[in-house]
This record gives sequence, C-alpha cells and structure tokens, in this order.
Amino acid sequence: MKSITRKSEVLQITQNCLLIYQNKGFNAFLMAYHQEILSSKIKFPLLEESATAIYTYLPENDRLHFCDEIEKLKTIGANVIIGKILQKRLGVNFTETIEKAVQYIAMADDWYVCDIIGERVFG
Repeated sequence: MKSITRKSEVLQITQNCLLIYQNKGFNAFLMAYHQEILSSKIKFPLLEESATAIYTYLPENDRLHFCDEIEKLKTIGANVIIGKILQKRLGVNFTETIEKAVQYIAMADDWYVCDIIGERVFG
C-alpha cells in the first residue's frame, strides 16, 4: 500500500486527478481518485487538504455526486473526504447538507463513520 505523508504530495496527486476530471470526465476522475488517494495510507489532515482542493475545483452539482460515489467505496478515507466537503458546504445549503450527513451515517457499515463525518459536519 502506497503511503502519502506530505501536504505537497497529496495536493499534487489531487491536482493530477482533477486534470483527469477536466480531460476525461467524472468517472475517470473517480477511478483515479480511488486508486491514487483512497487506496493509499494517508493521515486524516492530508485527506482534508485533498477534500478542500476538490471542493474548490468541482462545480456544486458534482460535489454531492462525488460524495455519493466515494461513499459506495466504503473506505475510511472516503468518510473524511465526505465530512470535509459537507462541512465546507454548510453555508451553501445548510438543511440539505445536514440531511446528507445523516444519510451517509445511516448507510454506514462501521461505527466510526458517525465519528468521522459527525465531527466534521456537526462539530
């Protein structure tokens, strides 16, 4: 399993994935992100940096779609990404964001998803 240990490294990999989004579309981006980020050993603060870059780059209509798709992957890192993207979106649509957080927690197979998403969205 590949290890990502530096902010500059995770941001470069995230930017490479976003270039794939731009050039090849959403599904290719999702596959690259899963392979390069979500399948790597990476600390939560670095995942949050990646989520911030994604939130900044993706158009609003693709943000929740991205969260929906990575939730299906059932990785620990996906929960961090989802939580951070939802946190950043609280000011955009508070009610919908809270409802999505509840939905993701309810769909979870593991107890820690509540902690990971909850501490980022609900505080």
